[in-house]
Amino acid sequence: MRLILLGAALAAFVLFAVPNWGYPATVGFGATVVTMPVPLIVLAAFLAGALPMYLAHRVSRARWSRRLARAEAPLAPMIAPPVLTSEAQPTVVPPGYG
Repeated sequence: MRLILLGAALAAFVLFAVPNWGYPATVGFGATVVTMPVPLIVLAAFLAGALPMYLAHRVSRARWSRRLARAEAPLAPMIAPPVLTSEAQPTVVPPGYG
């Protein structure tokens, strides 16, 4: 599902970028004026908004993983490990029953 959404977003960006590729946009930083294609400005704006949210998501996920591990640690001695026996025998099913 994630791959489909990324593919749709990429297709939408390409469909936007192809007819709008030109150098009409000027971006000024103080006394500096830079002429950039419109799709690059849109891509830079997208990344400027998406990267902080992605980093916040990763930090939050790591924090919740640590909290969960800390909450499960006292329960670990109560959980019995599975008993593995080497004497397990296969079950023989007579013909006509399966």
